[in-house]
Amino acid sequence: MRRIDPATGLVTAFAPIDQPYGIDVAADGTVSVVEGSQNRVVRLSPTGTRLGFVGPAFAVPYDVEVGGGVTYVLEAGPAGYIRRIAPDGTVTTVSRR
Repeated sequence: MRRIDPATGLVTAFAPIDQPYGIDVAADGTVSVVEGSQNRVVRLSPTGTRLGFVGPAFAVPYDVEVGGGVTYVLEAGPAGYIRRIAPDGTVTTVSRR
């Protein structure tokens, strides 16, 4: 992953993520990104340090959204699930296509 400084346009390395898909930045500056090769959501510090995975491995995670401490994961493919990961790590299905 690369970071682009909006003030200068300078592009720098941010974090090594294999097959990145959806990305979201939380209010506290942490970054959540789908790492496609792992089928997982990884959380990064504002400086790009890997903080760990959020939730379990998913079938086909494609996008991620974070808000209020809750992480939502969109799974692509025929099932089309939206999964909710609570702060305690509990995963529930919010929606299914």
